[in-house]
Amino acid sequence: IRYENPKLGKLQQVLQDQFQELKSSRGIVFTWTRQSAYSLHEWVLGNQALCALGIKSDVLTGVGSSSQTKHMTQQEQQDVIQRFRKGQLNLLFSTSVAEEGLDIPECNIIIRYGLMTNEIAMMQARGRARAPNSICSILAKTNSKEVARERLNETLEILMESAIKWVQDMPEKEYHQKYPTVTRRVNGEVSRENQKITSHLGKTFPLCSNHLQPSPAVQYLTDCCASLYTVPQVSQLMSSIAKLQHEGMISRKLRDIKLEQQRQLHDPDSVLFCCLNCNLAVCRASDLRKIENMHHININPNFSLYYKKSQDCVAISRKFKDWKLGNSISCEKCGQIWGVEMVHRDFILPMLAIKNFVVETPNGRQKTRKWSKVTFEIKAFDYTEYCNITF
Repeated sequence: IRYENPKLGKLQQVLQDQFQELKSSRGIVFTWTRQSAYSLHEWVLGNQALCALGIKSDVLTGVGSSSQTKHMTQQEQQDVIQRFRKGQLNLLFSTSVAEEGLDIPECNIIIRYGLMTNEIAMMQARGRARAPNSICSILAKTNSKEVARERLNETLEILMESAIKWVQDMPEKEYHQKYPTVTRRVNGEVSRENQKITSHLGKTFPLCSNHLQPSPAVQYLTDCCASLYTVPQVSQLMSSIAKLQHEGMISRKLRDIKLEQQRQLHDPDSVLFCCLNCNLAVCRASDLRKIENMHHININPNFSLYYKKSQDCVAISRKFKDWKLGNSISCEKCGQIWGVEMVHRDFILPMLAIKNFVVETPNGRQKTRKWSKVTFEIKAFDYTEYCNITF
């Protein structure tokens, strides 16, 4: 079988090797996003070769809300872990939630699928492989940023272990005497490296230069290692870290600039929202507001004429401090689901899912699955403005 994504072929090979050799194998595949975890799970379910080996998989993700995929409740998390412990499942596709904190049985297969994380996350994931003869595999494209980051993580891990041993073996009195010296010794090198990056970013993106700071973990690690390694060695390590910080900072800033330009393409008054099913125009983009920068609601009182409510409230086990879910809402004309009501500050507000609408702009009609892709600005919800409109 050949896959368009070569990592899937490698993943199948690793799973086949392990599950053929040890029938009692149990493993976790760590991936970056929930969507990726669900996609990989679906891929395994449809893979006859893997199913024939007795692989029984499921997904384990965090409890936080997401606009892309359904989040898990704490009870659902515990149910999956319990089935994994009892042997009803032997493979989990998980985000970083399974790296630490959750009581997960020991595994003999750990796979990091296209991840680019720090050395601590790498060690936490690998720490799940506690069973005898266990393996930890990394699946990434050759010479990719993920591979470069993993190699740096391995170097940082060695330095961290050396630093910890050095601190543990040091007499307390000597530590108190030496640590101020260590701090002063390294600060000069760290400062010079950060000045170079900040200067470069300041010329390119003046607004973001003040946000570039060394990671506290990296700073502490460098402090501890200063007495073990020469200043040039520490400086070389910091240069590698600084380069990654530099690239990441520029990438994020370019993304933010692109999104800001995208949101200025159309006047919200010129954009219509139409029902996905019956194509009825029901509101303008200027009627929309954001709560907590993630919940998109309609503040136009006349919008209620276009939808009907379900008889019962949407039930979820998780409770939120400032708001709760009400009834689901759907098109009055055709019954297409639009979203759910949100009870916020004692006001009942219609919260919309953009995937249930067709967005009509001066440049044409489009279906958008993410609010981050819209081409108009959405203001933040203002309590006073809403009261003035409603009362």
